[in-house]
Amino acid sequence: MNEPYCYSVRMYSKKIDRNHPAAIVLLLDQSLSMKLPWDSSNDEDDTLELLRLLAEDVERVAADDARTRSSRLADLTNGFIRELILSSTFGDEVRPYFHLAVIGYGGEDEVTSLLAGTSIEEPFIPINKLHEPTVREIVDSGRLRRKLEWVKPKSAGWTPMFGALGFAREALSSWVREHSDSFPPIVFNITDGAPTDLDIEDSDGYSEFVSLSNGIQSLSTDDGCTLLFSALISNIDIPAQQYPLVKPQGDSAAALLFETSSVIPENLRNSAESIGLRISRGGRCFIFKADPESLIGMLNIGTLGTQFS
Repeated sequence: MNEPYCYSVRMYSKKIDRNHPAAIVLLLDQSLSMKLPWDSSNDEDDTLELLRLLAEDVERVAADDARTRSSRLADLTNGFIRELILSSTFGDEVRPYFHLAVIGYGGEDEVTSLLAGTSIEEPFIPINKLHEPTVREIVDSGRLRRKLEWVKPKSAGWTPMFGALGFAREALSSWVREHSDSFPPIVFNITDGAPTDLDIEDSDGYSEFVSLSNGIQSLSTDDGCTLLFSALISNIDIPAQQYPLVKPQGDSAAALLFETSSVIPENLRNSAESIGLRISRGGRCFIFKADPESLIGMLNIGTLGTQFS
């Protein structure tokens, strides 16, 4: 990968419009471990109760239980989609500024496209063509609230992350050929563990994962290379890190995702300051021990560089 080209300060500055959309890919871990609590979202009693239920019978806990990682991640994803729609809306018109793909991976090595009207072979859909979301009513703090759902929580089975990245690479290969003069694609991979569809403890498996990730990042438009952001949800007793310069120690999944995440381009790094984030030059597009707040910040960084015209 040619870093001087991919990360030049002159790159990542293309304005987006109807004829020059931006591609965004969300890769969502939907493995069984996503039924665990996302501790920063729950109080201590809720966390302990959920862990007790999981220990007794994991099937008793639904994926859409509000205390689980899967439910919270689905909420954040749906909120992000809503914000993309709002930012693309002028008057009564939603303009096709973004081409969106949301890919889930879990189950028995299942990789699926999660947006209605898409498939794993053709996962992209223009933001103005999204199907109407499902409306779900919930009681929150004694008040009835309506939730818009394009993506529903799911948690089962394994973590076929390698397969999901492979499908993303294939989809993006076609997209960049057709949109060579657009803002570069952005990929967000959000997970709570290591891939299970290859052995990253083996040097060949590790190298294969790195090679695939580098292949994704090498896909480029005239404005720069594809950006790969990674967020690892974890309760391991190691300090959290956001956009680090140095590879985390003591966790093989963290080390792998750090190495395979993009370096944050200068344009986006500077833009991140507008939302209160201070990121060192050369920092990676990676969050270790991501919580909901830091994940929202990461999603915002990924779209800060886009400008409308």
